[in-house]
Amino acid sequence: MLDWSKPTASDLYVSWPGLLADRDLASATMFDAAVTNTPAGAIRYDVAAQKLQRYNGTTFVDQALSVAGGGTGAATAAGARASLGLGGLATQSASAISVSGGAIDGTAIGTMVPSTGRFTTVTATQINSFRHGQNTTDQPGSGNAIVGGAMTFDATAGIGGSSLFLSKGQFWSLLLNNNSGGGDAIQIFAYQGTPVGSVTIGATAVTFNGHANPPSDYRLKEDFAAIENAVAVVAQLRPGWFTWKQSRERSMGFLAHEVQAVLPFAATGRKDDVWGHDGPKGPDGKLLHRPGTIRPQGMNPANLVPVLTAAVQALAADVARLGAEVAGLKAKVRQQES
Repeated sequence: MLDWSKPTASDLYVSWPGLLADRDLASATMFDAAVTNTPAGAIRYDVAAQKLQRYNGTTFVDQALSVAGGGTGAATAAGARASLGLGGLATQSASAISVSGGAIDGTAIGTMVPSTGRFTTVTATQINSFRHGQNTTDQPGSGNAIVGGAMTFDATAGIGGSSLFLSKGQFWSLLLNNNSGGGDAIQIFAYQGTPVGSVTIGATAVTFNGHANPPSDYRLKEDFAAIENAVAVVAQLRPGWFTWKQSRERSMGFLAHEVQAVLPFAATGRKDDVWGHDGPKGPDGKLLHRPGTIRPQGMNPANLVPVLTAAVQALAADVARLGAEVAGLKAKVRQQES
């Protein structure tokens, strides 16, 4: 066994080279071999346990190398993770990672190939392109026929001013399902945070309270007046049969520009208007509508109900008046005959 205290003055001169070689071996192997008379403060590397130890005069004590010195500053795996600030994420499998808090900044998730996953809550102050259902190399758009579908959320410019854009080649672009059975609103429409309409889904019907049933409370209106010359107004409208060019379906209705000429509020857009180079753009920066293509007018036939009602009432009044006159004339004829 090596003796660190050797050689001494009492040792034979011929023994000194061997004793000094023993000390060199103990130093070179960092006291991994058994050594007697080990000096206090000696540093040993335990090869079997792969530990650095320091002799305190009685026994070797494990030493933790500080982070500043290139170590972990701890003697246990948990302590090392704490010293290095790794947290529990460092012990998770690469195929089963659970993130329960914090923030992920500047990181692309599923950059080119989509993968399965789940977010219970997604909160963001700005998302320039949040997509699902397709590769990010494919651009969602009105003409996109991707079976997997596409959703883009833009917190800044949006698509033509929109915040959310849904596109699919087949099946549903959006499925709203209600499992409560109580007719709760499945979609709420609001203006500046105040609800102004909703969509409710029941077992057999969908009820629109908003677009189809706009607010009509008397407390929201003023200057209410009767509709005059309703019959003359209705006489200017030209209802008729027509065929849709794209679907070739037959239907009946009006021409928006003709209705607009009689009742300006009943139709939107301008006659013969086309899309220009300043039209809405998709997330790829391309125009959603080719310049020069039709920018269609629109109209809601419900806007004609008031004037049609007034015209029916006026005609009913005329019929009643004429009926009374006819009854009076018949009475006179009977008197003369008798």
